[in-house]
Amino acid sequence: MQKIVIAIYIVFITNLALAAKPTDEQILKDISRPNMQDIKLSKTGGTFSTYNLQHWWTRGVTYKIDAGIKEFPNAKIIVGAEARYRIVGENYDFDKLKTAWNQYEGIPTPTDAEILSLLNSDIVKFVLPYNWNRMVSELDGPHISSDDKVRKIEWHTANSFTIHVQAKYSVISSNTEVQDLSVDYAVRLYRDAVNKPWNRFISSKNQEKTTATNRYTTDEIKAMPTQASKTAEQQASNQLAGLPKITIPKFNSDKEAFLYIYKKLRTADKKQLEAMFRAMAASSFYVEGSKTRLNQRGEDVLKNLIQQVFDKKISFAESYCPELLVKHYQANMIE
Repeated sequence: MQKIVIAIYIVFITNLALAAKPTDEQILKDISRPNMQDIKLSKTGGTFSTYNLQHWWTRGVTYKIDAGIKEFPNAKIIVGAEARYRIVGENYDFDKLKTAWNQYEGIPTPTDAEILSLLNSDIVKFVLPYNWNRMVSELDGPHISSDDKVRKIEWHTANSFTIHVQAKYSVISSNTEVQDLSVDYAVRLYRDAVNKPWNRFISSKNQEKTTATNRYTTDEIKAMPTQASKTAEQQASNQLAGLPKITIPKFNSDKEAFLYIYKKLRTADKKQLEAMFRAMAASSFYVEGSKTRLNQRGEDVLKNLIQQVFDKKISFAESYCPELLVKHYQANMIE
């Protein structure tokens, strides 16, 4: 039974193909509107399809219309569409012209220098955080080719277009390998109006090619700083530079340390307290191998400390007396 149905369907489709399809002249007559320019029909002979027990034939079409942008009077919208016909018996009845896509032409593209300036303003967003966190080389890029076939500029609206941008870098790909990559990014730029500057972008990886694979030991891989870790280290160093200089005295006992911390909790301002915490915090509060960058635990403890001392209705200094009265003391504990 199934073979019979298939055979009938094949015969039916064959009959459709042999029936007289609309000529180019008829299609142009059916779809033409006064505002259309440079109408072109696809070179293929059209496509048959069946939907909801109805049979259809479509032919690809492109045409241009004025974009209607007063700042760019020569700008056009290129429209991609399908001329759709319903097949009834041996007749092809025109149904509608269905738009599939559109893009703009005739709008000035910003200079390469302007585009690169925007991308370099947020280089992590350009290469994408996942790649930045694994990158162990300097970034070679972004680069914009002078070849239009590589640039592939596509206007989506008067205030948005996509351009392809290239970069090269090396990333940790496993616990024993580093790959050298050549990457093509599709970058979509945006502005708020045609007379406004280009102010934001979205980057996506279009194509990635591995040009070399380098092998290392696990310890060597672990010791490699990534661009993300180097950036974080620099930010931490800058943050430290903005804190007051503080010298922690040498303590003869942990009791002396307790009393010193208590005094600072009452008298220090926020920056002084942060400087003291960073100077006295154990290595377990820092990112492994760093003396400047707190790990998440360290950041949380510092944030909580500042909140407890300064951000309550009654501050620590207002809540406790100037001199700490010790009721009980033993190693690592004071009451």
